[in-house]
Amino acid sequence: ELINYLACKCISLIALVFFFIVFFLWCLYVILNVCFELCSIFFVSKTALYASNKLKLLPEFLKEIKEFYHSDGFTVDFSVKETLDKINTYVKEKTRGENRPNPFKNVTLSSKGKWDMPFNPSRTRQSRFHVDAETTVPVQMMHQYESLKVYYDVELTSKVLCLDYNNSFSMFLAVPDIHWPVKTIKDLEMAISRQHIEKWRTAVRRRNTDIYVPKLSLKTSYSLKDILKGMGMADMFTDKADFTGISEEKMLISKALHKASLDLDEKGTTAAAVTTVDFRLLSYSPLDTLSFDRPFMIFITDQKNDNILFFGKVVNPEEKQYCDIQDVMTTLASMCP
Repeated sequence: ELINYLACKCISLIALVFFFIVFFLWCLYVILNVCFELCSIFFVSKTALYASNKLKLLPEFLKEIKEFYHSDGFTVDFSVKETLDKINTYVKEKTRGENRPNPFKNVTLSSKGKWDMPFNPSRTRQSRFHVDAETTVPVQMMHQYESLKVYYDVELTSKVLCLDYNNSFSMFLAVPDIHWPVKTIKDLEMAISRQHIEKWRTAVRRRNTDIYVPKLSLKTSYSLKDILKGMGMADMFTDKADFTGISEEKMLISKALHKASLDLDEKGTTAAAVTTVDFRLLSYSPLDTLSFDRPFMIFITDQKNDNILFFGKVVNPEEKQYCDIQDVMTTLASMCP
């Protein structure tokens, strides 16, 4: 009997130890998953200067860009293919593969994150996007019915949707009201300002709403030359350019390019806030259904620092272009503090 008793005790002890091991592994699994979700969004802002090895840069300049702009400086030979590979590798590492660079000065900016309330892929359906009154294109339209942050901007006669990421970033989508045919995406683009977006942050209210948002995979590339000239920086593109603080050699800027991309799907975007719930009804316009099936604007913001990290417009998803920088010059200027 004593042996049986001890055997039972031993088995009970082994079972208890096994239980705690399984429980510990389960807790570890939960913790790791939570950490993964919390770390699933990143934002990278990195600059790098690639200069021809034929150009003699002043040591003071290289020191200052490192000290004040946290920028890496490299002298390279642009006549060999290995240089382009080197630049491609650098930008790919800094943006986690989101941007493919040009062999000029690179400013890399990348954000990637998951929605706080992801879309269900099984609800995504083929639909039509109305480019204008005569043109429609096919799109994959995501659908969600939840208590979502929405707002009707009376001043802009536009509907606004706020989608939170799983930390302090948020995406605002604004579309002109279809019941106001005189209001176009161009009108919204020219009228909107930083103050409107700041107002949206506090004005959005949760409401049970059907939303339809197209899946996007868009890219754009444009020259900054005319834009910088329009902002008063014209001399640096002419013989009047004075870069004596960079090099003793006479030089000017021949071109400045910018490239950006945006992917938007059920999980989130590749381009996150404490949520307060307020079930106050909207008084001006019913927002039971909010469909982004026509040109609209996108803004990605950092709610913690009140910064606008990205903005653009979707005009024709099929053409894979979302932002004509010449058209948003006024918007850009108005959003500068």
